[in-house]
Amino acid sequence: MARVRLPASLAQRRPTMPLNTMSLTPVAAGVAVVCLGLASPAHSQWGFGAVDAMRSVDISADAPTFREQAIRYYKQFSLFEADEMADWYDAEYFAEKGVALAHGEPIAPETVEDQGIEPGLERTRLERARAALIRVLETDGPAIAPKASAYALVSYDCWVEQVQEGHQAAHIQACRSQFRDAMTVIAAYDAGATPDVVAETVVYFGFDQATLTSDAQDALRALETQLDDPDAVSLRVIGHADRAGPADYNRDLSERRAVAVAEALTDMGLRVDQIDTLAMAGAGETAPAVETGDGVREPRNRRVVVQAVWREAADHPVAMASAGDVVLESDLW
Repeated sequence: MARVRLPASLAQRRPTMPLNTMSLTPVAAGVAVVCLGLASPAHSQWGFGAVDAMRSVDISADAPTFREQAIRYYKQFSLFEADEMADWYDAEYFAEKGVALAHGEPIAPETVEDQGIEPGLERTRLERARAALIRVLETDGPAIAPKASAYALVSYDCWVEQVQEGHQAAHIQACRSQFRDAMTVIAAYDAGATPDVVAETVVYFGFDQATLTSDAQDALRALETQLDDPDAVSLRVIGHADRAGPADYNRDLSERRAVAVAEALTDMGLRVDQIDTLAMAGAGETAPAVETGDGVREPRNRRVVVQAVWREAADHPVAMASAGDVVLESDLW
């Protein structure tokens, strides 16, 4: 059993706020608490003790377990909310999630329902991202990629919290990008899996557009007719963009295209759980169908690729891009 070394102030404190909970994998759950016997930090003037307790946590960036890394990231996020944003309620709430983890208690990613996020593109993104994250946490993600899985969890919570507040577009983008980076790393661990593709189609988009054309809708309907047993397959939906415009914008645009296609497929009657949410992503301009120079408009690169694979193959995530240069440390918090 991995042992998390924590200050006495944190080991003695129990979570007091109602938290989202779920059961994690045995690997993620197997962590014991060991007290360092450090002096308890002074209470904040606001009386929020979890934030103060987390200040004394000292966990290395190289810590080997999912739980250690999640506690470390929740510390960073909660202190950012307290010290940089003066948002003491959210700071305390996310510090409490770190406290809960320290005591081996279950937590879960936040939900759009609990946060009161209105229907729209960002809510759809969050719902699908959460489904992908739950899949990672409930399978072998914390075992094969503990740091990336922890980073995905806390970055997702950051993303939800920023969308709920709704007034820091740059912060929303930062948290969303962190989540996507983490999921890219997780997927890369199993990128060698070659799925058995049953059927495939490609739909194209206008310049700077994420709205399906009539031709795109026809292509999706044609794909549906090729599926003799829809319940036996999972759909991988990968969005792409050409190289006109900034790379970050194109990644966001490609994701919006993937979401538009996924929503169209569900409108046609396919169940949401038939869409492989871990493999539904925007690759941006990183995987062009036609190589071009930077800034070049290329219609054949403005596309979404939809693959139907046997559900057994869908258990293996697919990497959207190279994970070699991804740094799992936040520039925001």
